[in-house]
Amino acid sequence: MAKAAEQKTTEEAKALEEAKALEEAEAKMIQAIRGAIEPLAHIALLEPTQEAVKGSVPRTYLIQRCGHRAEITNADIEAARLVMTEDVPLATARQALSVLAKLPTDYMVKDPRQPLYQFTGRDQKPFAVTNGDIEAARKLC
Repeated sequence: MAKAAEQKTTEEAKALEEAKALEEAEAKMIQAIRGAIEPLAHIALLEPTQEAVKGSVPRTYLIQRCGHRAEITNADIEAARLVMTEDVPLATARQALSVLAKLPTDYMVKDPRQPLYQFTGRDQKPFAVTNGDIEAARKLC
């Protein structure tokens, strides 16, 4: 009887250790995602072209490069900012990061720090997204 209780306690301790290790790994992954998603969170929101009308389409950044196409919406930027400022589940963070990971890269650009896309930042100053930013996002998705 005592042996069974001791074994149960040992199993519970193991389960707690595994849960703690999993939680720590998830926290590290979210920190890595926060580092990678920073360029997306820094993009300035697009102002609507007109007042919101039922059925109207929001403005988007439409990106075309090397035969590939991607879009970044204000909702995508807001989701990235939420990841940067709030505690969100790992799945939500990865979903927000996937927008950056879907941007087309250019195989002709060998330097990962060379700018591919230039956006207006939140501070109204231009900033660039590089192949390295996109590749880092792809690795974490």
